[in-house]
Amino acid sequence: MNYYKFKTPEKFYLYDVHTNHILRMEQSLWQHIGSRVNKSIHIEDDVDEELLVKIRDLQNNYGILPKKPPPSEIQNPICDDHMIDHLSSKLQYLTLNVTEQCNFRCVYCAYGDCYQSKRKHSTIHMSWRVAKKAVDFFLERSIQARDISVGFYGGEPLIVYNLIRRTVKYIQSRTSRDISYHLTTNGSLLTEKIIKFLIEHKFTINISLDGPEHIHDRYRLTVGQHPTYEKIIENIKLIQSIDMIYYRKKVGFLPTMAPPYDLFAIVNYFADEEIFTNGTLRFSLVNEYDTTFYSRFNMKQMSRIYSKQIVILKKKYISFFRNPPDNTSDQRMFTVLTKFFSGSYIRLHHRPLLPLSGTCYPNGICIPGMRKIFITINGDICMCEKLENAWVIGNIYDGFNIQNISELINRYVKICSSQRCEKCWARRICDLCFTSMFNGNQVSPERKHSDCVIKKRSLASYIREYCYIMEKNPEAFKGTKISG
Repeated sequence: MNYYKFKTPEKFYLYDVHTNHILRMEQSLWQHIGSRVNKSIHIEDDVDEELLVKIRDLQNNYGILPKKPPPSEIQNPICDDHMIDHLSSKLQYLTLNVTEQCNFRCVYCAYGDCYQSKRKHSTIHMSWRVAKKAVDFFLERSIQARDISVGFYGGEPLIVYNLIRRTVKYIQSRTSRDISYHLTTNGSLLTEKIIKFLIEHKFTINISLDGPEHIHDRYRLTVGQHPTYEKIIENIKLIQSIDMIYYRKKVGFLPTMAPPYDLFAIVNYFADEEIFTNGTLRFSLVNEYDTTFYSRFNMKQMSRIYSKQIVILKKKYISFFRNPPDNTSDQRMFTVLTKFFSGSYIRLHHRPLLPLSGTCYPNGICIPGMRKIFITINGDICMCEKLENAWVIGNIYDGFNIQNISELINRYVKICSSQRCEKCWARRICDLCFTSMFNGNQVSPERKHSDCVIKKRSLASYIREYCYIMEKNPEAFKGTKISG
């Protein structure tokens, strides 16, 4: 389909795939554009001459709703030579998996007993030899990158704080460039000494905190199955007491939402408490694939509860564009809901308004290694932490495996082609990535199809809601940018 018709409570719209434009239309014109799938636009037979002139004007003068849309074939978006050139000098983000050890045993953890194909918790740490070689590998291949970042991941990375400190010191000895440092942590091992080090080097800290105590402590437990909330809050307050300005700018949170769902309690917690300020607040769900975690629940019932709560919260979020928050409480609620919902709207707002060529590239995938590389404890290079070991794209000793990278992209393209993605109305705004083709560590066309159905339904809602928001506030997303 080369267009998609939809309406808000007040207006009528058509999304034109060819130009990526969203058109607000008169109801009479909107009604006479057929909604069934065709190779080219279908005009209802009883359209009058005046409306036909308007449609032809869109086609002839603006390139919208072309009579004969260009053929669209899904292809690999990059040639090997371009890939080699980029990977040799323009790397942007290095993540070091510095340990597989963790002092928590979160029930839903991807490295716990609920996931069969993921690595398991161990006591293995990254050696200094691997960390040093990974830094050398990255710095030698990022000389033309404008900004570069280094992140530390686990397990719980602060278990090997001395390795982190030594790595940062080594990076500073190797380059005078301004490096952005990032740490993903459960927050339990933060001490005054560690916090001052993180502040000194301007680390961005993302702490896993699921919300209020009764929700957080359901699943986020220590190895000995003890609750963890009080210790994390104690350490958060310690950061605040040492440097509140740093805390407000650099400390964020990663809540994981799990059944039984109470999204209202989670959102209200981050809106009401003085825990969250302006940092990261990235909500996520427990990965539903290759896991036994959900088997303990009636998931049909849980999914209905989750969907109802999402609808209510989204209505609250959208209502703020009609009636802007005028008090501190509402302003904080709007900030939290913006973190929850705005990503998809922002991506729609910044979509490129360019004519479609005869080639259709998978819209949501990265080129593995081009922006981010994830280094395992033994020096393998993976795309990111989400696909650790699912598809290795090289190692720090031999470099990138261009053949593996190309094969991965070609496998994805083949799946997209077999599922006729080039015919989908959402193909230019879809953000499904490589994670959608893996079930555990296995390539799964079935998972890709399942994610596709869900994504298309989601995008239909988001594009309608985006237009409704813009009706109420045309500057709603002014000054925003797509997050990496």
